[in-house]
Amino acid sequence: NKFDVTVKCDDGFGGRAFIGYQQNCNFAYELGWTHLSDAEIEGINHFGFTNKRLTTIQTTALDACLRYSIPVVGQAGVLVRVGVNYLFSEDSVKWRLSALQSFVNTPERHDVANWNVVFGTGVYYDFTPELRFETSWTYFRGSSTTGDYYQPSPDFYALGITYRIPAGQ
Repeated sequence: NKFDVTVKCDDGFGGRAFIGYQQNCNFAYELGWTHLSDAEIEGINHFGFTNKRLTTIQTTALDACLRYSIPVVGQAGVLVRVGVNYLFSEDSVKWRLSALQSFVNTPERHDVANWNVVFGTGVYYDFTPELRFETSWTYFRGSSTTGDYYQPSPDFYALGITYRIPAGQ
């Protein structure tokens, strides 16, 4: 292996917004935008000489999903989401050529983007026919590496409130 990677930080807060159409009590279609938390990785490559790089990755996703809700008891249930996503990552790379140097101040910027699958699951509770609370997990498949640049395959955990506009309005 010519490149060793260490994840320094990959937690934090992100956010999601979506709009959808409820086909019936079980099926819905949704289009979403997700901003994932930033990640930091540190790597060392061994291409005849050793140098170190610190990469900050900012990732966002656009997705189109089919959502299936399964009522379990009363107003509570389970949901499953599957679809496609366009995952866009901006890698900001700072280099250090030896252990005695600090990282170069001006980062190189590289964009990594691809189409791939997205899927997830969660649980929900309907307070009213229009207002739903849910907690969910969503997996966005990235490309891992594209040449020398890295794109994560992030997990997104969410707590949220959904407002459904009643039919006929």
